[in-house]
Amino acid sequence: MHIIASILLGGNAIAIKVVTNQIDPVTVIAIRYLIVGSIIAFIYRKNIGNLSVQGLRSVLISSVLVIIFALTYYIGIQYTTALKAGLILLITPLVLYIIAITFLKEKFIMKVLIGSLIGLAGSLINIGSPIFTAGSFNKGDIMLFAGSCILAAHMAFTKYSFKYCSFYQILSLRQIIAGVSITLYILASGSQTNLDNLTLTGVLALIHLIFIGGVLGLLMFYSSLRKLRVEDTAPIYYLVPLTTIIIAAVGLGESLSYSDYIGATIILFGVALAHPHHHHVLHRMHVPEQSRLQKIVGFFKNYLHAK
Repeated sequence: MHIIASILLGGNAIAIKVVTNQIDPVTVIAIRYLIVGSIIAFIYRKNIGNLSVQGLRSVLISSVLVIIFALTYYIGIQYTTALKAGLILLITPLVLYIIAITFLKEKFIMKVLIGSLIGLAGSLINIGSPIFTAGSFNKGDIMLFAGSCILAAHMAFTKYSFKYCSFYQILSLRQIIAGVSITLYILASGSQTNLDNLTLTGVLALIHLIFIGGVLGLLMFYSSLRKLRVEDTAPIYYLVPLTTIIIAAVGLGESLSYSDYIGATIILFGVALAHPHHHHVLHRMHVPEQSRLQKIVGFFKNYLHAK
């Protein structure tokens, strides 16, 4: 399930790139978060209300983190390519592991830490491409780097918050709070939404962000996150940027500069060093007595009949 979720989420960067080229990115964030949060809250409406004070505090902190991530990522991707966004997103699992061993007290593995630091160095080369080309720094790349680090912090905090609230509580309420907050900002500032510029392609991209890479992808991803260690989650999450890179290269025809290739090679080397036994994770996730169809049917049954 975590693998499928990662692939579904991998299409989000492409969809964000398409739709934010047509309407204001802040408006996209508000629409997506409000609808996604409302749908998840409706699915789990019988269980949303049982929230402790510590759980509410966790939801509010998570809301702040997801707002900061969305603003840096959705706005930053306007100034760079989806391919570059996918490449920079590769650092998220590396940062996630560093946070996990530092604050979540997960198992320390020297090889994983070294690989993570090497991957981060490769990403800094991507952002520092102008050093090699005598050009100017791309603020979009810098914002995406910051957004990827914030996303890692947000994922780590979400895993920590499962001690105080369920994944559907934090997932639905943070989306709604973030969506309402950003909507109020739009109304107060009188920002132009540019909804009139939305084309059929933009509508389809928005539908993906809401339903496929939104409700379905997020429910599947965070449902798995609560059951897995960060050490297990990180290598599978690489499918997200990998999917983005493939779609951007094949579907959008985007390309990288030579310095980007150098950075990408270093990142991939760091990934290989940090997570050389990712197939063991897949083995641990396998349930032999259940067919794939049974798993999918069981997944939807759990969400339609929330415990």
